[in-house]
Amino acid sequence: MPPVEPQGKLDQFFLLSQDLFCCIDFAGTLLSINPTFESLLGYQAEALLGRPCGVVVEPRDHPVIEAALARVCRGEKINAFDICALAVDGRRVWLEVSASAGEQVIYVIARDISRRKAVEKQLRRNQRLFRIAGETAHIGGWYMDLAVGLPIWSEEVCRLHDMPVGHQPTLEEAIAFYTPSSRSRIQAVFTNCCEKGISFDEELEIITQQGRRRWVRVIGRAVRDELGKIIQVQGSTQDITERKDTERQLALLERSVESSTNGVVIVDAQRPDLPIVYVNAAFERITGYSREAALGRNCRFLQGIDTDPATQVQLRKGIKEQREVHVVIRNYRRNGAPFWNDLYISPVRDEAGVVTHFIGAQNDITAQREYQAQLSHNANHDALTGLPNRLLLDQRLAQGCLLARRYQRYLAVLFIDLDDFKPINDTLGHEVGDYILLEVAKRLEEELRPWDTVARFGGDEFIVLLPDLAHEDDVLQVVERLLARVSAPYWYRSNELRITASIGIATNDGTIQTPRQLIQQADLAMYKAKRRGRNTFQWYTDELNRKVTERVNLRHALQQAIEQEQFELHYQPQIHHSGRVAGV
Repeated sequence: MPPVEPQGKLDQFFLLSQDLFCCIDFAGTLLSINPTFESLLGYQAEALLGRPCGVVVEPRDHPVIEAALARVCRGEKINAFDICALAVDGRRVWLEVSASAGEQVIYVIARDISRRKAVEKQLRRNQRLFRIAGETAHIGGWYMDLAVGLPIWSEEVCRLHDMPVGHQPTLEEAIAFYTPSSRSRIQAVFTNCCEKGISFDEELEIITQQGRRRWVRVIGRAVRDELGKIIQVQGSTQDITERKDTERQLALLERSVESSTNGVVIVDAQRPDLPIVYVNAAFERITGYSREAALGRNCRFLQGIDTDPATQVQLRKGIKEQREVHVVIRNYRRNGAPFWNDLYISPVRDEAGVVTHFIGAQNDITAQREYQAQLSHNANHDALTGLPNRLLLDQRLAQGCLLARRYQRYLAVLFIDLDDFKPINDTLGHEVGDYILLEVAKRLEEELRPWDTVARFGGDEFIVLLPDLAHEDDVLQVVERLLARVSAPYWYRSNELRITASIGIATNDGTIQTPRQLIQQADLAMYKAKRRGRNTFQWYTDELNRKVTERVNLRHALQQAIEQEQFELHYQPQIHHSGRVAGV
């Protein structure tokens, strides 16, 4: 078929048009093409004329061509449609096609829209990615044209409100989803954005269609036309309920830690020297160091010269092995005062099991330690004089015997009893008596060596323990000093008082089986000193023990004979010269 040449007014348009132009018959056969058709697709006119127009169209678009051709043949008007053409070199060229029927031919105009199609494809790809990102991060988009006044919600915004996809609320309905405490805020910032173009970024609470409470982050900004007039407000809504719940839990945890009576300190395990990154208020109260003064430092700044080295080693070992540690350590406050710290340290691990931090819980047990020390002191010391009591004396006595036996030394026990103390106590009162006892205790301590022991045995009785003597006679110098010191005048409220003491001495080389027997022996010797005139001393001897034993045995035998009625009474009457009984 010979090519159809355009005539008249179409001639110039046919040749100079930047769009593709061709003529086809009602069977779809190409009759003519313009130069732009040839240059864009790379075909020569001779190769195409007389062939079906579908040869330059991608096969999947053939049904589109056939449907459009049929409608034109029926005299119907068709709207522009898109097809994908195939160039000689295999390129795909998107064309927007318009067609109209003449008397014998169909005129077809096609515009290259490949760039627009590429933009649309990229836009669809971006929209798909944004939709995936929005669904993943629970972020949805919205906008409202001010001329229309109706918000347009994305699918994700609909889901956030538990509404069906595609739901388009009125502005009042959209605002009504917010809780009463949040509603006034969103109304105010949205109005400012619409009227003044002020952007907003708010975290507010909504109640969904199903009654669920959700926290959302709402961001909005104004869109202006070329004249600067606000024509639209657009923004995003993100579900931040999970983050808010986490923040509330963290806030609750922080308030709990801050209000704890125990000190809490957190150090960074992944930085050199384990710097402190957090301390609570109790730490500041216990140590006296402010938060600013503690942050960035290693916890050892609380230690001092008296801190137990073994405890320090235990701490370092536990931290190195990344395990829990419990110690009681002597720390120091900012003012230099020491305190006992009952310290628990625990490692904090991340999801991979790596230790990222250590948490230390402090408990100031200084008062408890002091109370325990006081209880221990009271259990082992006399309440009035503060001297060791019988319990502690027994311990010291056993230690002294062990020392004497191990090093071939001697141990001496002095039993001291104040002479005529009872009349002073009874006549002058217990206040004076207590004063005398305190002064005697003080004088005895001042005359002894640091490792000697003076104990109150009871009432006006004192025991002096002298360990580590080279010779038994070494005790005499001490006894003479004690007698002289005790007998020196006592002044009470300008009144002079005098008192003396009797001392019994017992010594041993540590081989005695029962150390407490030394106290009994010294007691016997003390009574002998009292019988010898008082204000003197006497040694314990076996003869003294024998005599005492005999007296005890005799007293026991007499008492037993009385109880068993073993005595008989024999008597002879005395007769007066007158013959009467004058006596027995």
